[in-house]
Amino acid sequence: MTRDCRCGGVLGQYSVTYTKTSLFALKGSSVDLPCSYTYPSGYTVGTTVWHNWKYRQYNYEIQHRSEYSGRVEYRGNKINDCTLRIRNLRESDSGEYRFRYETFSHDTWSYIWRPASGGVTLSVIDLKVWLTPTMVTEGSQVNLTCRTISPLSDNPTYIWYKNKQYLQYNSSSWYISSVNCEDAGSYSCAVKGHEDLHSPEVTLTVRYKPKNISVAVSPSGEIVEGSSVTLTCSSDANPAVQKYTWFKKTVASTKAYGQIYSITNISSEDSE
Repeated sequence: MTRDCRCGGVLGQYSVTYTKTSLFALKGSSVDLPCSYTYPSGYTVGTTVWHNWKYRQYNYEIQHRSEYSGRVEYRGNKINDCTLRIRNLRESDSGEYRFRYETFSHDTWSYIWRPASGGVTLSVIDLKVWLTPTMVTEGSQVNLTCRTISPLSDNPTYIWYKNKQYLQYNSSSWYISSVNCEDAGSYSCAVKGHEDLHSPEVTLTVRYKPKNISVAVSPSGEIVEGSSVTLTCSSDANPAVQKYTWFKKTVASTKAYGQIYSITNISSEDSE
């Protein structure tokens, strides 16, 4: 440790201690940089300042930087606590942070104290979901992986969401061996303890053949000979059905094309 002093004093009684020298936090969350400090008896603490050690010198006071405006809060005191809180974290906040403080005594003698080396290193993590592949045919395999730019500490538990609704707890990787149409949707992940911070969504598209095919008759009920009837065919498919063909069981040839088939001046021969 070294000092920047304006008068004599007891160097050994000055110190800054960082409870954690390495911290990981999620982008968008808040983090506390825990810190404590000491100084000689009979002195009073004046200015307290945190620096981002970006330029390797004590001129980057984050309280006065526009990029930190409204996001930093000194949670410490003028006694021994120098904890700093940073909110709404950005990836650009990653880096080393150092604390310094000024003391003075009753006879106006003063010190500005700052450690010669070391601080607390903050790594801001951005969660992302990798989906391979993003478009599959029903029955295929899919791999989803929740990744971070830097590793999180303490082996975190990952939480998976589908269409913003909780899905399940899982590891960082999730394997679906046989995809069905119900698996289609937008997936995101979060880390336990930060459930309000989701990764950007990634959409899984599942292609499948037509199913649940049905025909609606309008008007319904008994049909009077000579009136008109409209038949509408519907189905569930991805991609959506573009071509419909109409047949009559007792007739080999095609009756019509298109999702809607209209019969005018209906007769008994149209019965089936």
